[in-house]
Amino acid sequence: MRATPALRRRLLPVFLLALTVLPGSIPARTVLEAGSTTTWKFLEGTAPAAGWTAPGFDDAAWKSGPAPLGYGEERLGTRIPHRADAGIPGPAWFRRTFVAPALDEGERAVIVLCADDGAVVHLNGREIGRYNMPKGPVANGTLARQALDETSEGFYLRLPVPPGVLHSGATN
Repeated sequence: MRATPALRRRLLPVFLLALTVLPGSIPARTVLEAGSTTTWKFLEGTAPAAGWTAPGFDDAAWKSGPAPLGYGEERLGTRIPHRADAGIPGPAWFRRTFVAPALDEGERAVIVLCADDGAVVHLNGREIGRYNMPKGPVANGTLARQALDETSEGFYLRLPVPPGVLHSGATN
């Protein structure tokens, strides 16, 4: 069954997220792996408690599973269930903690993201980027700005991490 545009706008899963360090010129080095070798915490069906984007947040009650995470695709490591009350996917929130290595002189951190249909990315309590999402707070009923069709999905975006947001040698 194909999702209608209104239904598809409700999907907010992050399929893959990686942290990459880019020197002044290529090649880059990956400091946080993405894909099936990683496990993420996730919450669906209800909005998270205040402070959920901070490194010390207690996410012990959240579910976890291998990446990529999302709705309905066979290739996913973790398939998130549809909301029981609506019978359709709703927004989901994802967390992963990691210890970042020190950056070398001239390196900058970049988050590489693949999302369907939208995402808001936080690092250490600070929002660092949005993809296809409206401005303002994200709540359980927040929709992506537009539904993405299959020709618009699966692309990777680079979100630069502002200086001082990534804490080398500490939990992020």
